[in-house]
Amino acid sequence: MDRPTFEKNETAHKWYDERNVPTRAISLMWNQRSVDTFLGLPFNIASYGLLLEIIAKEVNMVPDQLIGNLGDTHLYLNHIEQAKEQIGREYTHGERTELLKRAMSEENYNKAVDELMPFGGGLSEYYDSHKIPKRTREPFPLSALNFSNWYKNANLEKQSEIVFNEWIESIKIEDFKVENYQSHAAIPAPLSN
Repeated sequence: MDRPTFEKNETAHKWYDERNVPTRAISLMWNQRSVDTFLGLPFNIASYGLLLEIIAKEVNMVPDQLIGNLGDTHLYLNHIEQAKEQIGREYTHGERTELLKRAMSEENYNKAVDELMPFGGGLSEYYDSHKIPKRTREPFPLSALNFSNWYKNANLEKQSEIVFNEWIESIKIEDFKVENYQSHAAIPAPLSN
């Protein structure tokens, strides 16, 4: 049978189900009484995001929305400067020019200035072509989470006989691989009580 166009019909669902292709979405919502925005929330998002991925795999669905109901959401006073750094401030024109000088050879930079300045032009086209960031911290492309063989090689009939708690507790950190992960330098911050 050729791959059917996915419409809400029994044939299409059967075709995808026979091939174990997820076709329905699942979301996860968590409630949290108190949230340390700078130190705690990123960890909470990553943890519940991973849980959503695991549950979606287990029930053959596509992970969709991750929703947090966050009470007492706060940023401690001794984390204000770190939070500003995490958001990233805009570079000044002078700072961007210095970054451009480092990206170009001195000869090419001087040539660009000589060509543009008499006509009132600026260096903005060079900022883009040399990928000079506008802020101290620009977001990186998203990474991908891949499950190792614990899921791909699972005998689904045998797995269904295992108590879910035993199965979920048998999952190890080594069972997951994050690919193409990039990060900015760490921002140290003290714990607050």
